[in-house]
Amino acid sequence: RLEELDDLIATAAPTTLFKALPALQRRDLREIPGQIEFLSRQAQVVRHRLEELDDLIATAAPTTLFGEGSSAGSDGGAAELRQARDLYAGQLREIVTTLESLRLGLLRLHAGSAMPSALTADLDAARALMSRLDLLARGQAEVERSLGHSKDPV
Repeated sequence: RLEELDDLIATAAPTTLFKALPALQRRDLREIPGQIEFLSRQAQVVRHRLEELDDLIATAAPTTLFGEGSSAGSDGGAAELRQARDLYAGQLREIVTTLESLRLGLLRLHAGSAMPSALTADLDAARALMSRLDLLARGQAEVERSLGHSKDPV
């Protein structure tokens, strides 16, 4: 699948770039591999959720493509599902953007056009995103528990 290849490239490129840094820079930026791994896993989970939502939308409004154009009240919940899908799609964009920022920062280090301190903003953004994703996963797990479902957290 194309998404799996994208995930592999998005993870492998920054990981390879990180491993090729001098030891001192790797020490200073030691958070990066964990962040890349976490964000890559989250991208896979979110892509899976998007696929699930696409299927649910198609089931809720089978006569329309993703529920568009169905009359109000008769869309079988497709409108709410589309809203959820839009939220997950926004999450995926943010995850991919953060991964790409880390990759570009590492490329700049290799090119000599940046210092390790230049990655501070990217690292801060990755930390903040990871924290939000963790909170969302915990919230979703709590909702699933309260509904009696046993899904793994995001």
